[in-house]
Amino acid sequence: MSIIAFGDSTLGEVMVTMGPAQFATQSGIETAVAGITVYGSTTAAAGGIDEAVNQLDTTDNVNDVMIVVTDGFDRQQVQVATAAANAASAGITALSVSYEPQYSQSTMEDIANQIQQNIFIGSSSTLPALAGDIVTNICSGQHRAAKIVKKPQPVLHRFVYEAASLFIDKFQKPPSWLPQYHLWREGQIVGFTGKRKPTTKPRKKPRRP
Repeated sequence: MSIIAFGDSTLGEVMVTMGPAQFATQSGIETAVAGITVYGSTTAAAGGIDEAVNQLDTTDNVNDVMIVVTDGFDRQQVQVATAAANAASAGITALSVSYEPQYSQSTMEDIANQIQQNIFIGSSSTLPALAGDIVTNICSGQHRAAKIVKKPQPVLHRFVYEAASLFIDKFQKPPSWLPQYHLWREGQIVGFTGKRKPTTKPRKKPRRP
């Protein structure tokens, strides 16, 4: 078991707070959690995910699980998707847990490699209630990655979302120019995603006789 804190990994904000430990007491875990560094800068989870992979022994017969808790809106979507895909290729199941669901849908999907059963979205007040479901998911092992090479899906609106993440970190609210903003305000979608496809299909060119 390891506990890793991260903020903006591009700034070197990745710290192993605990681990790797083969055995851990509840008091030891609580002490480690209480000592987590809160960086308070922008979010760049790729480095934290990469470090988590380094902490795990993927050569034994024990199922490897990574739980990533984040506010979710990451300014480096491409890097996050690549890091999560690398974890999956090593046979690691990634569970994404968010306490700011209105910002996080796209990043949560990237972290969990698009496996919906491994995505847990709550608020800062309701998150503790998800603990039982998360433990059940870990113990079931039914969604364990099978050491396959996963290619991350292409990220649309990449630079728009990177700019939006900086806006959110500074003003604590999403900008109105963010794609799907009006759908979110109207309650039609849970969160923003850079992968949402256009609703209209392109017209097919007529065949020549």
